[in-house]
Amino acid sequence: MRKLSLLADGEPVELHEIDQDEVQQIYDLYRIAYSVQSRKATNRYYKGMTVKFTGRGMLMEGTIERVNTKSVTIRTEAGQRWRVSPIFILD
Repeated sequence: MRKLSLLADGEPVELHEIDQDEVQQIYDLYRIAYSVQSRKATNRYYKGMTVKFTGRGMLMEGTIERVNTKSVTIRTEAGQRWRVSPIFILD
């Protein structure tokens, strides 16, 4: 198994050596980074745009009805409504 390590002040730190506060800091940074990526992805889409995504193992196509901060509401040709994370919309 590969050893994972972090850099603190330019020096590697082994993951098994970090305390709970450092784990919380890592988690908070991950949440912020994910949120930024999600918002960037959301900004690429607009109401009325036709997009494709995978739903229930099938490739689906629909029209965007609403763009939220973390999700996009899509209506398919069959009339189904899907709430999809913009990260999962295919370009």
